Amino acid sequence: MLVQVSGATTAKMIARLFTLSLFISVFGFASLALAQNKEANDLEKAIFAYFALAGKPPDYAQWIRNSEKYRHEKDPVRKEEIYETETLRLKWGYGVYSPEKDYIKLRTPVRLFLMQDEKNPVLYFAFSAENPDYVPYFPFPYGNEWITMIAYDLERFLSIPLSAEEYKFVAGIMEPNRPHDGAVTLHLRGTKADTAATMNMDGTDHWLMMGETGFIELFYAPPDRTEKSIWSYEAPWFYTKTEKDLFPLLGQ
Repeated sequence: MLVQVSGATTAKMIARLFTLSLFISVFGFASLALAQNKEANDLEKAIFAYFALAGKPPDYAQWIRNSEKYRHEKDPVRKEEIYETETLRLKWGYGVYSPEKDYIKLRTPVRLFLMQDEKNPVLYFAFSAENPDYVPYFPFPYGNEWITMIAYDLERFLSIPLSAEEYKFVAGIMEPNRPHDGAVTLHLRGTKADTAATMNMDGTDHWLMMGETGFIELFYAPPDRTEKSIWSYEAPWFYTKTEKDLFPLLGQ
C-alpha cells in the first residue's frame, strides 16, 4: 500500500526527524535505549496526536511535573530521576509517533439492542441508556490541562443495518428485542487540533481534537459470561497491526 504525503506533512516529518536526531546526539544511545524500552501508552499517544496535528511538541515540563507519579514522590532525588527519565521517554515517543499510522485506542461499555425484522434487521448500540443518541467526547489528562477527542463520524455507527447472515449470527449470540450489556473498542485517527482556545465542557476547559473512526468492534459482554465479538468495521485507510509491522521492511 502506497501512502501519498503532502509537502506540509513532509516538512513536519523532517522537523520531527531532526528533533529525534538532536535527541540522540545530546542524550546518547544509552538514553535512547532506555527511552525505547518504555513505550508510550495509549493515553500518552493521544497527547502526541494532538501536538503532531498542531505542529509543535508538548510542554514536557508541564506534563511531567503535574503528573501523579511526579507529584506523589517525596524524595527529591527520586523526583529528579523521574523527571529526567520521563522527559527522555516522552520525547522519544513523540519523535517516532505518526498520526497517520498510530491510532488512539479506546474501549468503553455500551448497551446493545438487536431489532428483530425479517426485511431490515438493525443492531443498535448506545453509550447512555438514558439518551440513546448521545455520543461522548474522550478526555485525556495532559499535566494540569485536558485534551479531548471528538470523533465526528461516530454517530453514524449507533444504528447498524444488518444483512440476513449478519442478523442470524448476532441473534445466535444475544436475544433480539431486549437490551444487553456490551462493550465497544475504537481505533480513532486524529484529523485536526484546535490551538486557538479551549472549550469549556462539563465545567472543565479542554483543548479539542477532531478525529475519525478507523476501526470499531462491538462485543456482547454480559457480566456472567465470556464476551463475544458480534460486529466490526474497518475504514479503507486503516492499517492493521500486521501491516504496520511490515512498514520498516517496506521503507515506510
